[in-house]
Amino acid sequence: MNEKSDSSRDMLSWQLKTLLGEIQQIELHETGDCPCILNAENPPERCLGKHLLNISTLSQETASMDSQNREWLRKLATEANQRHEQFREFICHTEELPELADWARNWRKHYIEPNYYTCKVKQPDKAKSVAASLETVKLTSGVKAIAGKLPTDGNTPVTGCSLREDSKN
Repeated sequence: MNEKSDSSRDMLSWQLKTLLGEIQQIELHETGDCPCILNAENPPERCLGKHLLNISTLSQETASMDSQNREWLRKLATEANQRHEQFREFICHTEELPELADWARNWRKHYIEPNYYTCKVKQPDKAKSVAASLETVKLTSGVKAIAGKLPTDGNTPVTGCSLREDSKN
């Protein structure tokens, strides 16, 4: 894909939603009692490695689709791949389990969620805006005209709907 063009908002939203899900899986699997962090299993569970690889490849793919967020997506892809390799070494008993929960949370809170949950604000149509303003003026004028014809009991002002402490209900 040409790096100068961006994909549709729907496609980018799907990519970010999938990326968000993968990074949340890292947080879920590393915390608690998930067997993913138990290297003593035979065969060892490898879902942390799977999610890290998915994050790496999905981030790299999304970077080629989104020029606005390309830099941080590539950085995420690189970091996820590094942690994937560390996890491979952990499975082979040659390295410690990489720190993942804080890493995943940071990426989720500071980059993925702010981009995924951003709404594209639709600019109001000028003609509709003018029509709505005219309708508001008509409505306000009508209310004032009706209010001027209402009888008063001396306790309730014609121009408002305030309650007085000494009024009877």
